[in-house]
Amino acid sequence: MPVVRKIAGAETPGELTISRSRFAKYVGRDFIDVAIYWGCSFLPKFAYKIPYFGRRAFHWAQLGEIFLGGCLVPAVVIDADQGYVAVFSSLTANGNRPTPVIKVIPEGLHLITSTPGKNGTTFAAVSTYRATPESMARGQWNDFFPIVVDCFVDDPDDCEEAKRRITKDYWDALRISLNRLGTLREPGLYHVDLSDLAWMDDEQ
Repeated sequence: MPVVRKIAGAETPGELTISRSRFAKYVGRDFIDVAIYWGCSFLPKFAYKIPYFGRRAFHWAQLGEIFLGGCLVPAVVIDADQGYVAVFSSLTANGNRPTPVIKVIPEGLHLITSTPGKNGTTFAAVSTYRATPESMARGQWNDFFPIVVDCFVDDPDDCEEAKRRITKDYWDALRISLNRLGTLREPGLYHVDLSDLAWMDDEQ
């Protein structure tokens, strides 16, 4: 299961509160499913073991924790028609050896009402990280799982503030990485060489 990464160095915790209605619209498949997810977001913790409803209540609580403690990372729309967003992060878990990556994900841009999701539009994303025994032996996370903040947060000022809290170095790394990787059109994880950027050595 993805975990909330420990915050260190240039990394910044989300410290964001998510919206029940946005959560339900993001994860729900249809009108009835959206209504059920919304209702389940009000259930207390002792209800998590209830079949069917408890799993949905736990999903709400889990996403709330991710947006509070997950890492803020920079994202940009690269294909608005497909809803594709490119997100930059580093998979370094231990030590100071940088592991810069770009992840292209399909995102629910249609749910965003504050900012048009056009090609080139930037957003903050909040991310969790996953490791395998093999990746941890190398001091790295195996993968990361970003979610665009604006899909879950109602207040546009909070979304803009999340963007401002991401360091300029990370925004520069997103831009440089995309330039070096060329045209990306498919979702996936892409490693990128940024070894010539001196600040990467001070990441951790």
